[in-house]
Amino acid sequence: MYTFHILHEIIQSKIMKHFILLFVFFNLIAQKNFFNTTGINNLYHEIALGSIEKQNAKNKIKEQLLALNVEISQKKIVFNNILFFPLKNYSLKSVGGKDGNGYINKGYNFFDGNKHTAHPAQDIFIHDINQDNLDDATQNPVGVVAISDGIIVAVETTWKQGSEMRGGNYVLMYTPQYNSFFYYAHNEKVLVSVGQL
Repeated sequence: MYTFHILHEIIQSKIMKHFILLFVFFNLIAQKNFFNTTGINNLYHEIALGSIEKQNAKNKIKEQLLALNVEISQKKIVFNNILFFPLKNYSLKSVGGKDGNGYINKGYNFFDGNKHTAHPAQDIFIHDINQDNLDDATQNPVGVVAISDGIIVAVETTWKQGSEMRGGNYVLMYTPQYNSFFYYAHNEKVLVSVGQL
C-alpha cells in the first residue's frame, strides 16, 4: 500500500544529502501521471462552456468519478486528510471579504457552467501592490500548494484574454477522501498536468 503526501513545505535537514533526496523523490512523484483523468478534463470544459446538457453532464461525471474511485482502490492508494492553506507563507488573513462574505452563492450550480452571476469561491490575495505577480516582501512568485492530497482532473494552461473559459489558467483537483473538487484559478503558470497526484 502506498501513501502519498502533498508536501506543503520542505523541511531542511542538516544533512544536505537528505534534503536533495527528499526533493528529488517529491519531484518524481509529482511528475508521474498515475491516473487517466482526460475524460473528466474534457467533460469539465464541456460543462464550463455549456456545450453539454445538464443531466447528461451529471450522468457522465458520476460515471467518470466511479471509474476513478475504482482505479484508486485497485492501486491501493491512501489519501491523507490533512488540510493546508493553498498559498505558501500566507494564512486565512489573506482571504478577501469579511467573515466569508466573498463567497456569493446566488443559486450557483456547477452544471450551469460559466453562465452564472455567482462567485462560488473565496479569493485569496497576495501582497502585490504593483501587480507584477511577485510578493512585495520577497520579490518572488507565491507558491500555490494543494489544499490536501488529491488528483489533478482538469487544467487550463493556455488561457488568453477574451477566452470563453472563466478563471484564467486553472487547476481542478479531486480529493477522494472528501469527495470534493478544489479549484485553483487565475494562475500565471500551471506546473501540473491531468492525472497527477
